[in-house]
Amino acid sequence: MNQNALISIIIPNYNREHLIAETLDSVMAQTYTNWECIIVDDHSTDNSWKIVAKFCEKDGRFIQVKRPDTISKGACSCRNYGFQLSKGAYINWFDSDDIMVANKLEKQILGAEKNNSDLVVCQTQFFEHNVLNLKHYWNKTFTPKYDPLTDFITFRLAWSTNAPLWKKSFLESKYLFNTSLTSSQDLEFHVRLLTYLPKFVVINKILVFNRVHAKRIGVLTNNNRQETRLNSRVLVFNSLKEKDLLNKEIKNYFISFFINQLKYINNEEISFYKSLILKIKFCTGNYKWYLNFYPRIMLYLFIFKIFEKRHLTFKYLIKQVINEGRI
Repeated sequence: MNQNALISIIIPNYNREHLIAETLDSVMAQTYTNWECIIVDDHSTDNSWKIVAKFCEKDGRFIQVKRPDTISKGACSCRNYGFQLSKGAYINWFDSDDIMVANKLEKQILGAEKNNSDLVVCQTQFFEHNVLNLKHYWNKTFTPKYDPLTDFITFRLAWSTNAPLWKKSFLESKYLFNTSLTSSQDLEFHVRLLTYLPKFVVINKILVFNRVHAKRIGVLTNNNRQETRLNSRVLVFNSLKEKDLLNKEIKNYFISFFINQLKYINNEEISFYKSLILKIKFCTGNYKWYLNFYPRIMLYLFIFKIFEKRHLTFKYLIKQVINEGRI
């Protein structure tokens, strides 16, 4: 059992001059000491670079690099680039505004090596201002019930980007973060990786604190967050459908998610769902399906207008589409 394996912590950073020092302090405080921390700067315009540079001068385990101009801007690109540079046997992606509990790496490496696991996950709790001001958990429940894929999608057992410790050899042959997504990229990433059936360990302890603040990257930089969340779910659904991994619990989750999107439609505006159909068409590439389905939804929209039963009819439509696996 190699409990002294090198762990690569990969942190994308953009304009976090007021927060990143606290994050890096939590890395330095780890009881497990055989780590490298690669901070990929996404061309910050504040003093982030200088702050991180001081950590690098103080401790050679910190490595700061700039995102190359040849790859697209964004946290996902920085995560993928950091992975290319990493030397560790294990990978822990982390965010530049969050906090590691001091024994996070120690507990997870022990769980990974003891069980020969590809993935070790832990519970996450939100905080505001400081870790004494704790908020809700990332997931109310954190105990397995079904298989890992179903538990994750249905939020029976879900986790943040920061939480997992991954075995690098499991990740090396796989496509990592989807750089086209600016929100919900962690959901799409984790679902896709779980379809490869990693050997899986759960540590039901809070080992990560996620900061709540108005300038979180996923909120600040994404003017179309709702549409991006929708896109990621469509990608996930189609990926599961292609691999024949849709079960009753997963279908029920997607029915609930898409029905919940109805609140974004008012009595006069239907462009959101027209957009949904176009996104579905784009993601599936199923031309015959589109010809078959698009007239049907236009008929339903016509019925809504006559009988003013838009929400009720859309609910029926969504259930029908999901259960047929035709999204």
